[in-house]
Amino acid sequence: SLLAELLLKIKNIKISQFIGGSKINVIPSNAQAVIESNENIEKIIKEYKNINKKQYPNLEIEVLNSASDELLLSSEDTNRFLNSIYQLKHGIINRNTRKEVTTSQNLALVDLSKNLIQIGLRSSQKQEEKAATTAIKEYCKKYNYKFNLIGHQPGFFTDEKKELVQKMRESYRRINNKYPKMKSVHISVEVGLIKEKIKDLEVVIISPEIIDAHTPKERVRISSIIACDKWLNEYIKTHS
Repeated sequence: SLLAELLLKIKNIKISQFIGGSKINVIPSNAQAVIESNENIEKIIKEYKNINKKQYPNLEIEVLNSASDELLLSSEDTNRFLNSIYQLKHGIINRNTRKEVTTSQNLALVDLSKNLIQIGLRSSQKQEEKAATTAIKEYCKKYNYKFNLIGHQPGFFTDEKKELVQKMRESYRRINNKYPKMKSVHISVEVGLIKEKIKDLEVVIISPEIIDAHTPKERVRISSIIACDKWLNEYIKTHS
């Protein structure tokens, strides 16, 4: 969406290619476009970087001048396409009363040559997921895009008062002399499919510390894997 925003600042622009992102569950870190314009692009880029340097201090923009025989969209179609990318809601959509994120979405992949736009949507609340999906359908209708649902992992809600939750908390306390912090996380995991089939199933998710999730820099803190393993073993030892 940053690249689309930048290109919209260039007058009389025509575009032949726009590609960014890699996978449906990864937040894009780069994008590129092939354009035609008589504007002073370097000046526009400099002004754009100055405006956004506080919010995006690591923003890098490179311009390569070269000839291309690729088919160009008209100025009107170019602006319509760029606006469709820029106008798509990106990021947090809903929070709960504790200010925890319950629903979010991201523009995951754009490839103009394949007429492809992919959007990643995550929610722990069924009604919010339904509303967000409806909004995407309306977005597609507005820009004359064909909507296609390519995958679905239902979200679910875990009651913190459930017995399984309390047993897991006690297992953690026995190891660490304190109770773990609990929070709602809007993730889509395989257990959601099982929970959908077994309505009364109690679910607790414990996880090592994941850093920069859903980005190309995603990684895990190794020491937290060991701590998570000890926690699980303590629960199994006590309740098996």
